Formats: sequence, C-alpha cells, structure tokens
Amino acid sequence: MIKCTDLPTLECKNNFSARSQPLSVRELINKECEKGFLSGPYKIPPFNYYRVSPLGLAVGKYSGKKRLILDLSAPHDDDDNCSINDLISKEDCSMTYVRIDDAIKVIRKLGRFSLCSKFDIEAAFKQLGIRKDQWHLFCIKWCKEYFFFNRLAFGCRSSPIIFDNLSRAICWIATNIYKIEYIFHLLDDFLTIDKPDSCAERTMALMTTLFKRLNIPLAKHKVVGPCTVIEYLGIILDTEKMETRLPLDKTSRISEFIKKFLNRQSCTKRELLQLLGHLNFAMRVIIPGRSFVSYLISLSTTVKDLKDKIYLTDECRTDLRFWYSFLVNWNGINMFYDSDYTSVRDIELYTDAASTIGYGGYFKGKWFCSPWPDDLNSPCEKKFSMAFLELYPIVVAAILWGHSWTTKRILFRCDNEATVHIVNKGRSRCLLIMKLMRTLTLYASRAVQDTCTFSGQSTSQVPASLTSNVALKSTVSDLWRHVLSTRTSQTYKVGYRAYTAFLANNGVVWLGKPMPPISEDILIYFVAHCYKNLRLLHTTIKLYLCGIRFYYIQSNCDHPFDYTNESTLLRLNMIMRAVKRIQGEHNSKPRLPITFQVLGRICNSLRAGVFSTFTDCMLETACTVAFFGFLRCGEFTVSKHFDSTVNLSVTDVEILDSYAILHLKTSKTDPFRKGVSIQLHKSDHTICPFSAVQKYIAIRKGREASFCFSDPLFVKENGNALDRDFFIRSLRHVLDICGYNSSLYNGHSFRIGASTSAGSVNIQDHLIKTLGRWTSDSYCRYIRISNDTIRKAQKSLTLSKNT
Repeated sequence: MIKCTDLPTLECKNNFSARSQPLSVRELINKECEKGFLSGPYKIPPFNYYRVSPLGLAVGKYSGKKRLILDLSAPHDDDDNCSINDLISKEDCSMTYVRIDDAIKVIRKLGRFSLCSKFDIEAAFKQLGIRKDQWHLFCIKWCKEYFFFNRLAFGCRSSPIIFDNLSRAICWIATNIYKIEYIFHLLDDFLTIDKPDSCAERTMALMTTLFKRLNIPLAKHKVVGPCTVIEYLGIILDTEKMETRLPLDKTSRISEFIKKFLNRQSCTKRELLQLLGHLNFAMRVIIPGRSFVSYLISLSTTVKDLKDKIYLTDECRTDLRFWYSFLVNWNGINMFYDSDYTSVRDIELYTDAASTIGYGGYFKGKWFCSPWPDDLNSPCEKKFSMAFLELYPIVVAAILWGHSWTTKRILFRCDNEATVHIVNKGRSRCLLIMKLMRTLTLYASRAVQDTCTFSGQSTSQVPASLTSNVALKSTVSDLWRHVLSTRTSQTYKVGYRAYTAFLANNGVVWLGKPMPPISEDILIYFVAHCYKNLRLLHTTIKLYLCGIRFYYIQSNCDHPFDYTNESTLLRLNMIMRAVKRIQGEHNSKPRLPITFQVLGRICNSLRAGVFSTFTDCMLETACTVAFFGFLRCGEFTVSKHFDSTVNLSVTDVEILDSYAILHLKTSKTDPFRKGVSIQLHKSDHTICPFSAVQKYIAIRKGREASFCFSDPLFVKENGNALDRDFFIRSLRHVLDICGYNSSLYNGHSFRIGASTSAGSVNIQDHLIKTLGRWTSDSYCRYIRISNDTIRKAQKSLTLSKNT
C-alpha cells in the first residue's frame, strides 16, 4: 500500500525508549530473528538504497510486556524526507471495529445460557509477510548492525487493515464453509456465540481445525470456552445472568484513579486525558456515565500543552464523585437492556409541569402532584427554564417508580424540545439542570443495583472516636504495610486478585461489602480454576490461599480458615493433595552455582570490558560481595523503588584497615529487622571483596558531585538503584560471554555457589551456617556435589575394612 518505494537512503536515530533499555531491545531482536520475523544481522547494509526508521520499545502499562515498535512516521518535521507512513493513504487504511453491543445483541437474541468461545492468533501481525520489493523500507539499526522486517511491523499505518483482511477472510470461511453462524473479530481476537442447546464444542473444534488448516497458530493460553462467562474486548459477558460488567481489576484501577483526583487541587492535561481514557472505556458498560464527562472534557480544552496545569472545578469534582460512587457501589455492572424503547404509553406513565401551578405524574394507577417546592422560589424566574420544569417531574417519577423499569429503555414524550435534547444528550450547560440529570442517572443505576445480590460482612467494631483519629489510622495502615516482606506481600496480592477476578468472572458480586463472599466450597472451585485454567502448580495455589487468608484477617472479616481446629477445611485439603498427586513432585529449573572459579571468569570478563567502565566496576563489586557475603539477590538489589529503610545504602558499608563491614537492615531470616553485620575481609587474591568495595566507593565519590551516604550502595550508570531485573540481565549477558548457559543461573546462584565452594574446601558445617546466616540445616540443600566428589567417595568405600 506504499505509493512510492524509490526513496533515498536515510538512517534515523533510535528513540529514547529503546536506547534507555539496550538489554531488553537486544533480547527482543534476538527473538524476532530466531522466529524468522526479522532478517539479520548485517555488518553492512543489505540494500543499495534503504530506510532505517527509529526503533522504539513499548511497555504494557499494567502487564509490563515489552514490544518492539518501528516508528515509521519518522522523520518528523522534515521537509526534505517523507516518512513511510506518509506514503500510505489514511483513507485506504481506515477501519470500523466490532462493538461489544454487537455481541450483546446476538446473546439477547439467542437467550440465556448462550455459549461463548474465544480464540486469539499468536504473534498476529507476524503471520503476514511484507512484499520483497519493500523490505528495504523496513530496516532498523542496532549496535552498528543492520536488520530488516520481512513480516508486518507494529508502527506501520497499513498493518491493521492488511491483517484485518485476513481476519475477515477467516470469518467468511467460518460462516460460509463451516456454517458457524455467529462470529465476531477485532483484529486477532475472535468470538463465537452458540445457542444454549447447541453443541458449542463442535464450533470450538471447527474453529481450531480452520486455523490449523490455514497454518495460523493460536495462542493456546488465550483460547477459552465454550462457557457462559467470558471476557471479550476487556468486558465480561455473562449469559447466565444476562449482564455485562467491567473486570474487577479494571473497576478497582479506575476507582483508585478517580480517588487520587478527588484528593488533588490540580493536575496536568496529560493526567486529565488519561483519566478520560479510563472513563471512556468504562462507558462501554456504564452507559449513563456518558452524561458525566462534559465538564472534564471542557476543562481539558482550556490549555494546549500536555504538561500545562489544570485546576479542578467543583463541577468536575461532582462528576468524579458520581463516577466513584458508581464504580464502588454498582461494581461496574450493566444489565442487557431491552433493545427496543418502551413507550410511556405502553407502561401507562405520564408526567407534566406548569410554571404557575406545579407538577405531577401518573404510573399504573399511582400518581403524585405538588406545587413547586419553596426552595425553588418562584418557578417563573428566568433561571428556571421550562426545560428545567419539564425535567423535574420526570426525575421525581424515576425516584418513585424507577425500580419497576429495570433494564427498560424508556421513551418519554415531552412537549419541550429543549428537555428532549438534554435527556437524549445526557448533559446541559445549565448547572441546575445538570443536578437533575445527575439525580436521574443515579436512580437509574440504583434500579439496576437493587437486582444484584451480595455478601461478605466485616466484624469490625471500632468506635468512631478511634477511626476519626487521622494520626493513629495512618500509623495502623503503615504497620499493616510492614507485616509482610515485600516479595511475600506481592505474591499475596496476586493471589487475592486472582480470587476476586475468579468470582467476578463467574458472576459473583459483593456490592457495598468490604470483602467478597468466601466458603470452603468456593475455595474448592477456585483451586480447580487455578489448576485447570491458570495451570498453576500446587505450591503456587497454596501461596494464593495464604494470600486470601491474610486479606480476610486484615479486613477482620469472617472466613473459613481456622488453623486451631484440625478438622477445618478437610475437603479443601484433600483437593489440594489431589492436585499435588496429579502434578507429582515439581522439578524446578536447575539453579547452577556460581562457584569461585565461575566468579573469577565473570570478574575477568568485566575487567576486560563488557559495558561501561563504571557499570563493569559496579557489577564486579556486586558479584564479589554477593559471593563472599552469601547474599540473596534481593539483599543487594531493589525490586522497583529504593527504600533507604530496607535497601542497602552507602552508609551501610564501614571500611576498616583490613576488612569491611556490610550491614543488612533486613533479610529473609530477619523478619523483625534487627539487622545483621557481614564481614568482608581483605585477601591476597585478585578476587577480593574488600578491595572491590574500596575501589567502587572511591569511584562513586569521584564521579558524583552530590555523593551522599544515604544513596543506594549499588547504582546504575544513570544513578538509579541497581534493580533485580537489570542485574540478572547483565549477569546472564556476562555468563554468555564466558561460555556458560546463562539460563541455568539466577540471582540465588551466588549463595548456592558460595555454599558449594565452602563445602568443597571442607569448611566446617557450623561455619557454613554462620557465613550464610542459616538457622537450620537447610543450607545442605545449597551445596552442590560434583560427580568427581561422588566418585572419590565411592572409591573410599572400597578401602573400608570389615569390623
């Protein structure tokens, strides 16, 4: 679809997102080359004329998944050179996407318990190739090496429409050849819907066969169904309850986002647009919410630059409070509304208003009438338009009888054109009318909420005088944050979220309650879900259950976990044993030890130069200290952000004449943070922890003008604390250079290697326990015994004498 392929040679600089994460980019490039999606590397350009576009790295905001992006809109603001995307017609690439309402319409037609199945194509764009005469237009350059894409690239304007043609062809074949009646697609996501009494497994098998015959691979972990509850386009479709709802994680995320805004006086335009993006997604389910973004949209247009500050008005806060209440209390649930409008005549509903008399309404033998309230003063005043007066009795009728209109689309008849326009549009410039619209929408949502059931009750009985004490409340929250270690807290959080997502996906709601319902039977089904659908190991499921228990204890809610009674949860324990028996003993991926010999090769490689001079010195010091200090990886790196109360700081190192003292503030075996001091003694060997630390600290002081002892001990080139991911990637890169299989090593290999090396030189057991800070005999599992040692031991058996 490119108009002209004869372009002059041009090489663009890679984007900062790629340049700032070289190891991730290299890893992704290698994977693309291995799969055949990317050709290269070439030391010299493989074409006489070519275009090198900037390479970028996109990171999923919540998933964290990284993906290479080719910026084919570059160069920007260059009158002499046009971009590749400039040569592709926007009109030819315009598309219309499937809507969630299309699927809802079919489900409503087929009825309750309709069966849904979902399919997802693996590496979607990469299934289609690029014309050979256009390969020279899709080049990239990395580390002075050239590559070119031979498959559709992310970042190309025509990629979506080209791939959509393939998806449309698949749908045509499924409909006309395989007689699958209801099928939808959004690029690489496919959804089929079958009648409740039909054989949906047959549809599943036919679709799988179709993809197999077309040689199009499916992402097996994303193939779901047939079932009555399924997530499609980010929305949960529940054909059993005949409702759609937002997934719980999205509901919680949007609620927290709004909560942060309510506590702020201002924000940037970028942040406001990000909030509007969240609300726009939620509107796919929370249809009435469309009435409550007008102030926010209007406010976002008051400044030009994304970094400009915007002050939140009272009207905006009112809209945000509505959204927050809607998400928290209504839980993001939207019933399948009737597709046709219900006329007020069909349900015998009538309202009217007169500016000089009052207002009234009638509904199936019930009625109301009243003069205008005193707080409205005189309705004849200009500020009270007829639009306001006509809308007033409609709102009163909704308050009184709205519960009888659940899932109905009511067609009101009104003789005031302005009122008709306001109700249809959902908003008005008049603040008084907007108050009525908010009330109307709120009661419409409550009518839906009342049809839902919930459970889960807190047993907390805290006096108001204590809960109103802000200082104590903050202290309690802070103490709860320190109950668990960071890693355990993260694992428990993942487990609890998996539990709430499992309940939400299966139609369980807990409106207005602090915690979701829980019982032994529910937990058994959750374990089955983890085993069958999430494919988790027995050990991981056990941790998830521990996490669920922790959150219920923290919330002081009733739960079935009671370890003081041996007969508690007997059936759940049996199910867990069944999972363990089926899976067998899990053989975890081997973690080879980084022995002193391996450490020596690592240090020699770093001294020869692998990264920058500073990074090489920092990594050598970290590796040496980790080995001689028997450290766990989390004890000298950070997971995400540096915390001076937990992580190693420069001040935690004390350098004396012949040894250095490393003070660990906390560790796995020190949950109460008493701290432990580790001695790193000077030696005559070239691999010396004392010398490494001394040299590294001297370099830090020399290169950092604002060097501070409270700074992280180990930092990267940019001054940020050394994080675990960066350290592991760098370590494996060096191990590859040394000729080792880096995939068999991880951050714990230093602790294992130190134990193994200590055992090989016959250091006494009690000293190994002291060096590694073990409180039990578990250190024995860390010592790896070589084949040669076993051979010598067996040979020694032949020398034994009969007694």
